Amino acid sequence: MAVTVNFSGSCYIMGMNKLPLFSAVFNQYKRPVADVLHLSYISDMTKTAIIQARIEPDTKQKAEAVLKRLGLSPTDAIRLFYRQIALRKGLPFPVVIPNKLTAATLRNARDGKDVETFDSLDEMFGSWEP
Repeated sequence: MAVTVNFSGSCYIMGMNKLPLFSAVFNQYKRPVADVLHLSYISDMTKTAIIQARIEPDTKQKAEAVLKRLGLSPTDAIRLFYRQIALRKGLPFPVVIPNKLTAATLRNARDGKDVETFDSLDEMFGSWEP
């Protein structure tokens, strides 16, 4: 059974008429209201695009543990992330400011200080050898 919660405090239950949120949850399906808080908004758009990504197993495991506590699946989290990027026209979080060493290195590179130039990759890689 699919249940869609909208922001007006009502829910739609597939195959049934619009019912008030509380009566639909308690009277019809004997489910606590808290369960409704974990439901995602289901849009009318068809979800056919596929995203594949490789990630370190430890990172995946830790992130999915957090998502589980939040009541979200990895797919829900990715969908939420993409929607926020689209809405904000950028990342939905600030990118961390570089530490002092990185900031100094970037500043020196922009100013042309302590910068080496090479005519080829082989020459650059050769400069790394002792």
